[in-house]
Parts: sequence; structure tokens; C-alpha cells
Amino acid sequence: MSEELDLFRAAWLYGTERFNEHDFEAGFAGIPEDLEWHPREIWQPMGGVIRGREELIRNYHELVADFPDWHIEALEFLELGSGVFAVRALATAEGRASGIPVHQEFTQVWETDPVERRPIRVREYEGQPPLSGLIDDPLPICQATMESFNSRDVDAMLARLDPEVEWWPLRSETEGAFYGHDGIRAWIAETSELFEHSCAHIERARWEGDAIVAEGRASLRGKQSGAPIELPVTWLFRLRDDKVIWGRAFSDPAAALAALD
Repeated sequence: MSEELDLFRAAWLYGTERFNEHDFEAGFAGIPEDLEWHPREIWQPMGGVIRGREELIRNYHELVADFPDWHIEALEFLELGSGVFAVRALATAEGRASGIPVHQEFTQVWETDPVERRPIRVREYEGQPPLSGLIDDPLPICQATMESFNSRDVDAMLARLDPEVEWWPLRSETEGAFYGHDGIRAWIAETSELFEHSCAHIERARWEGDAIVAEGRASLRGKQSGAPIELPVTWLFRLRDDKVIWGRAFSDPAAALAALD
């Protein structure tokens, strides 16, 4: 977990704990008056887009008047890019008048000011839509994943990969794939043994359904030859539950597109 995600998580958990106690003034203390809050469709009667802290507090007082035991808990935190975070969460309650229990999974996407770290926009979604339904541009999450490789921050990289990930690097045509988190660790160790310098930079990325096609370049310097190598690379990533479950690097962009079929 990055420092930014850790700070966001701590702030969200503190605010939600106060919210669950119906101390909205404390729970929303960090909410600025220029915030845009886009509630889930089911809560559109609360007034559509909610603007600012005072309006948010007023709407949630109305909510708990109908659902006095309204309770929210986090299921998962995700970092979607610089200053953009998602929370998979669960809301439970029982209607005061109807007595009907409520059990709703939902997702929030928080956009924050990268300098001041204050929230500027929150969007809520019913259930747990895939990442392709939360962000239009997958480039930031691709770049963050690759930069964790470049810095050899293995834990940060593994946090974005499914435990059953299947990874096919460029040299997999002769060596085969690497499987699971242990396989990723082995691949990183072997790469460090083979190359004095190795890094990759993703410059463009796009969704193809729920898969990601990314384009960029790899920079290498062999330990024995000392010769620098720079080559274009196309990556294809498939996701499961917000994490990469399958990935492959291609030297031929056409081969990457063919693998989509």
C-alpha cells in the first residue's frame, strides 16, 4: 500500500467511524464547500449532486431519520491514479417505518487535490463495477504498476497482481510463463541477475473491454555485454477482481491485438 493510499484509508476510516456514530460534523470535517458528491442512483432523491459540506451533512441527517442504524464498512481500498482512490464498501440498515433490512454493496471513487490532498469530487456506484466502469483512462494504474517494478518495490507490485497471476515477459518465448506471486518474485530476481539496468515505461493505455492494452518501451543493459537496449513493447493485461490475473509483453503490437481475440 502506497503512502498516499494509506493516508486516504486512515482518513476514510476515521470519517466513516464518526459517520456511523451520526457525528456528521466530525465525520465530514475534511469536506470542503466546493466538493461535488454524486450519490448512487438509489439516493438521487437526496437531491442529485450534493455540493459542499453543509449540504452533505443536511442530506445525511435526513437519511438516518429514515434509517437510524445506518452503518458503513469498507471492503477494499484501491489506488486508481495520482490522487484518485476507490473504496468498495457495504451499507447495512433497517428502515424505521418498514422494518425492511438493507444490505447494499457500493463503490466510491474519490478525486483529491494532489497538492492539498483535499477531496474535490466523489462519485458513488451501485455494487462493485469493474475498473473499466470506474475510470476512463487506465494509464495511471498501468504506470503505477510498472513504476513499482522499476523501483523494485515488490510488495507494491504484488498488491496489484492476483495471487494466481500468470505473467509472460518478453523472454517467455524461450523461458515460459511465471505463475503466482512467487513466480513474480523469481522473475524480478532473474531479471536483476541478467541485467545491470532494466526498467519499463508505459506511455499510452486503453481499455479493450475489461482488458488493458498498454504501449511503451523497455530499457535494458546486459551485465555481461554492457550494451544498452531500447525497444518498444506492447503489454496486454487481463483483470480479475481489480487485480491483474494475466499479463503478457509483446514486441509485435499486432500479436498483442491478436491475443485479444
